Formats: sequence, C-alpha cells, structure tokens
Amino acid sequence: MVDDKAFWGIIGTVLGVIIGFFCNVAHTYYLKRMRTCELKKALKDECISLKNQLPMLIDIFEQCIQKLSQGKILPGPAVHSLSTVYRSSISEIYPYLSLKERNLLHVVYERLRVGDEILENYVSILSRELQEGLINDPIQGWIIRMKDQIDSYRIVDNLLKSYINKNPIDVFNIDAKPLSD
Repeated sequence: MVDDKAFWGIIGTVLGVIIGFFCNVAHTYYLKRMRTCELKKALKDECISLKNQLPMLIDIFEQCIQKLSQGKILPGPAVHSLSTVYRSSISEIYPYLSLKERNLLHVVYERLRVGDEILENYVSILSRELQEGLINDPIQGWIIRMKDQIDSYRIVDNLLKSYINKNPIDVFNIDAKPLSD
C-alpha cells in the first residue's frame, strides 16, 4: 500500500509538471500572439493616419513650389510623417508580416523619410547652392525635386490603401516568374 501511494504520488507530480509546462507554453504563446496582433493593429492604424496625413504633406510641398516659383523660400520645419509604431515595432512583428507587406512598408516609410528630409534640409541646401553659384538654376532643380516628391506621396497613398485593405501591392515583383537563363 505504501508503495502504491508513493507510485501515484510520483505519477501525480510528473503529470502536474507536464500539465504545468504545457499550460505555461500555451499561455506564453497566447501572450505572444496577442502582442503581435496588437502591434499589427497599431501599425495598420498608423498607416490609416499616414494616409490621412498625406494631403497635408502634399500641401506643404505645393506651397514650397509656389514660393520657389516666385523666387522666395518658404522656411520653417514641417511636421514629420508618422513612423512611431513602424520604427519601434517592425523588428518584433517582421516575421509575422508577409513578404509583400514587409516590402511595401519598407518602400512606404522610406519614401516618407525622403520627403521629411527634403522639407527639413532644402532651405539650408538651397541657400548654400544659391551662394556658391555652381548650379545654374538651383531653384528649378528644387521645384522638380519637390514635384517628384508629390508624385512619390501619391504612390505612397496607393500603397497604403492596398496595405490597409489587406491586399498589399507587390512592390518588388516577388510573384513575377524568374527569367530563364
């Protein structure tokens, strides 16, 4: 009888450890899954906000172009495009995004970064170019660059729309058949 109690005690302990282990694994998996879902939702929300911010960014560039066309420079920093969620969480949710989503988000955020840098630096660079006199018409060059950025924002708008609608555009043509040798 004593041996039976010891045997069942050991079995109970082993089963308890096994059940506890699997419960812990399931709980950890659940928490990780919930965190990933929360971050993906936050990223989608940021993309929705970015899509709504684009008209403001385009307007700033159009105002700059208008002033440059008049020979004036519209100084002052502009509000940067949103990127808080992307920058803080992309490495954590990267494995949980499809290849198309990762590529699309990379292109979107890089195009936005370029626009932010143009707005942040164009006054000082243009002023230097005007002082140096090495470029024939630096103002026209900046007008072209800013029009190109507006076109880039329009591309970003389409990319964001496809991401938000869960039908990401294949920006790097990963679905294209490879060329035969």
